[in-house]
This record gives sequence, C-alpha cells and structure tokens, in this order.
Amino acid sequence: MNDLSIVDEQNVGINMVEVTQGDQAEVGEDRRRKEYQRLAYPKEDENLIEFIKRCQRMKTEVMLCPRCSAIFDRKATTNLEAVDKAKRKENWGTSSNSRQIKSRKEASLQINPGSIVEPVASKEKM
Repeated sequence: MNDLSIVDEQNVGINMVEVTQGDQAEVGEDRRRKEYQRLAYPKEDENLIEFIKRCQRMKTEVMLCPRCSAIFDRKATTNLEAVDKAKRKENWGTSSNSRQIKSRKEASLQINPGSIVEPVASKEKM
C-alpha cells in the first residue's frame, strides 16, 4: 500500500468510487443491448440485399415495419425489446415521472384529522 503524505496543510479531498455487482450487471446489460442492436438493424455500409442475406445465413426472419418502412431482424429485435423491458421494470417507480404523478395526487388530496382522505373540492362551488 502506498503512503500519502500531505505537504501543504490545506484541505485535501479524495473521491473514492465503489463498483458494485449492480454496476457490473448494468455494464453487461448495456453490452447485450448494443449487440442486439447491432444484429437487429442493417449496418451503415450494408445495403438491403446484404442485410437480408445476413439474416438468411443466421436463419432469422426479416420484418418490414408497415408504418415507417424500416427493416429489421425479428429475433434480435425481440431480444432487444426484452432487455429494454427488464430495464424499465427495474427502474419502475424511480423515474421523475412517477414522482411528479405522486406529487399531483398528494396535491389533489386533503387530509382532515379524524376523517378519511377526500379529494379537494373546488372552492368556487362551495
């Protein structure tokens, strides 16, 4: 282990980062996502015929989106969607959207001591 000697008496800050298994799993998940993305869609320099032949060699189905005419590999796209779905489930309830929805619900409720929670009525109608 190295010794640290401080010559100057000023404040010295040391930032340490701990790598956990969750971080490593996230890195692995990002790699899988990039791999599926690379397989699911044609490469930049690849034309349509080359992409179809590549999918045929891998024995996968090629699909054409009827709305945007994008072409993609069905199996790789399904795997890519599964990775994205798992990521969304993992982050469910932690996004800023859920916090905003929760704060809106709390703002629309009024808690009276000794009574049940009731929605706030408009003051103009009373």
